[in-house]
Parts: sequence; structure tokens; C-alpha cells
Amino acid sequence: MKGKCKICANEYTQSGMSRHLKSCLNKNYEKIIEEGQSQEIKYYHIYVKGTNWSDYWLQLQVKADAKLSDFDKFLRDIWLECCNHLSEFEINEQHFTFSGLNMNHKIKDVLREKTKFSYIYDFGSYTKLDLNVVNVFKAEEREEKISVLARNHQPEIKCSHCDNLAEFVCSSCYNGGWYCSDCLDKHEENDCMRETDNLLPVVNSPRVGVCAYSGS
Repeated sequence: MKGKCKICANEYTQSGMSRHLKSCLNKNYEKIIEEGQSQEIKYYHIYVKGTNWSDYWLQLQVKADAKLSDFDKFLRDIWLECCNHLSEFEINEQHFTFSGLNMNHKIKDVLREKTKFSYIYDFGSYTKLDLNVVNVFKAEEREEKISVLARNHQPEIKCSHCDNLAEFVCSSCYNGGWYCSDCLDKHEENDCMRETDNLLPVVNSPRVGVCAYSGS
């Protein structure tokens, strides 16, 4: 699944984006720093993808001084939040939650370059993410603690009942849960307890079709 680099606007495959960003970050940030436009600060380049839906991925720039709670909020806002469920980071076999080892730890205190870790949102209808610290680098300081370097394009998911692209999804359907507008009447024919009005939109997130998620 391809995505677009936010720095240079070029498109790369999922496997090639991390390699590209290493080069693109160094090339562009060296120029900015040399011009003396702003102060250098340490950042983490973190690659995030859905554990079970790996076509959904993010490449992020995260301030070293950002807290895990900031990272948690960012992931919820861009990909996950639906009903204020619990969440957890697992880093080096330690679990960071709001009830255990809390999320007030700073990124620089718990992560190193090449660290692989995971994140879970919702312990019922859960969504799990795999994360990897691709690189640690210095760049001009930005106001935002976390920003998107690259993101996958919306996957093209076909309607379960025709060749159109799906616009709605029902996780409770037993016979094809993806629907375009023309095939919504098929939902009534499926063995499903959900009303048509409760169908969820198809969105660019590994939480698509789960719980009540209808975000971006």
C-alpha cells in the first residue's frame, strides 16, 4: 500500500517509505539548520502499522520530550477513538497504562533507536498496533509535539455484493459486511441484528468497522 511523503510529496510503497524518509529528513533538515532558521531539538521517527490490518500505517515525527500520554492521545485522535476505551503501550515487556506504569514517562526515557513495541486500544473489541523507532534525529523545533511524515492512501475495499468501492461496513454481518450505496438493501437480507442506520463509514484506519468507530 503506497503513501505520500509530507515533506517532498513523492509517493512510495509501505516498505520503501522508511528508507526514503531517512534520506528525506536528513536532506531537508540539514538545509534548514544550516540556514539558522530555528533551534535544533531531538525527534524520534516512529513507524506505526495495524497488527492485523497492515495496509494501514503512519510514519510519525515525535518530540523526545513528548509523553506517552501525548502519543496515546495522538493515536486516538487520528486512528482509534470511539468510546473512550482503555489503552496500553507495551515497551520492553513493561506495560504503560493510566492505572499501572503510567503514561507520564517521556518518549526519550523509554524508547531508543530500533526499539520495537506495541499499543492496544480497547481490551474488548481491541485494535492493536505495531510500532518501531526507525531513527532518532535532530531537526528544527516545531510547535506540535507529534506530526505526520507520511500516511497510507485509503485502501480500496470492494463492496461485498458488487464491483463498486465500499462506503459502509457492518462488523456483525455473516455474509459480506462491506456495502456501497447501491447495495444497502442487501444488508436487510443478511443475518444481522444491526439496523442500516447503524452502518459505519469506511475510513482510513485499522479500526474501520470496529465498535462505533467513524473517524478519519
